Amino acid sequence: MKFAAVSREATILRRIPATGRPGYRIFQSNENTIGFRLDGGWSGSFTGVTRILAGKWYELEIAYDGKAATLFVDGKPDGQMPMPELAHGNINWGDVYVGGSPDGAPLDGWVDELGFYGRALNAAEAHAAYEARQRNCAGH
Repeated sequence: MKFAAVSREATILRRIPATGRPGYRIFQSNENTIGFRLDGGWSGSFTGVTRILAGKWYELEIAYDGKAATLFVDGKPDGQMPMPELAHGNINWGDVYVGGSPDGAPLDGWVDELGFYGRALNAAEAHAAYEARQRNCAGH
């Protein structure tokens, strides 16, 4: 993804939960970092440490392994939050919004190659995916 503007909170991806299930939000924070928020039956949030810049492409991943949510920025772990087992299996229900949502500020930027996996990528897999995309985009 690529940000046209930074220094303001904006929704990158939002899953609005179905009744009784948790939802989540990936967002650009006011501090020029990427954040993750889980809400619904259990709440929690964290922001990463990488400072994002306007005009630069970033690859973002959130992985949930049944114990924690991990944020990867450009294939490297950037933040993590423990999540209870109760969220596992229930997080995939609801509507998905990309670049904004009914309850969040719209993203000023671009999202490319959005994907969902049936399992969590580990750090080595996230880094390998980032490296492969970098090779495929060389010269573009």
